[in-house]
Amino acid sequence: MRFSSSILDGRYEVKAEDYMTVHVDTSFGQCDLIISSMVMEHLDKELESTFMHRSTELLRPGGLLIGLVPASPTHWGIEDEIAGHCRRYTREDLQALAIDTHWEIRHLAGLTYPVSNILLPVSNFLVGRAEKSKMTLTDLEKTKASGIRSVRFKTRFPNAMSLVLNRYVLFPLHLTQKAFSSESNSLVLYFEATPQQVRN
Repeated sequence: MRFSSSILDGRYEVKAEDYMTVHVDTSFGQCDLIISSMVMEHLDKELESTFMHRSTELLRPGGLLIGLVPASPTHWGIEDEIAGHCRRYTREDLQALAIDTHWEIRHLAGLTYPVSNILLPVSNFLVGRAEKSKMTLTDLEKTKASGIRSVRFKTRFPNAMSLVLNRYVLFPLHLTQKAFSSESNSLVLYFEATPQQVRN
């Protein structure tokens, strides 16, 4: 089992609890790293600020927050609606949030451009066909359901497609994505940040 030795040593524990209120044992020290992957867009403005302040409390001096958020508000679509998103971010949104909550963004890059943009109409069609029924859920229910998805040809693929969907065939697209990391229409933003009061 993955992480079995860390679990036995008491160094790794999975908690399915509210990040904003969960008790974290800091007897080993504060956290070195916090990863937020497609979470912040589900928080209203007050909770978004609370999330940043909570992360400040938990990070050790020099610790890092790594985040991934959906980007480009002009590309708001059905996937945002069924997932319970409150927003899509711009670079300026993240910079303003950092200033307001006393963080410093060390690195900021756009991801998935231009491939995701080209495929977005297909993605919207597949999501609409498979998950349109989620539109009737509450925002909280949508958020909970957003982590468990099964959309054929978007989140689930036939095994045979591994002949195309693998790191070797797609490597040129990886390089293309890196070349366009400053593109404002990127559909995902990646950032690394640290609280100002604990920066090196």
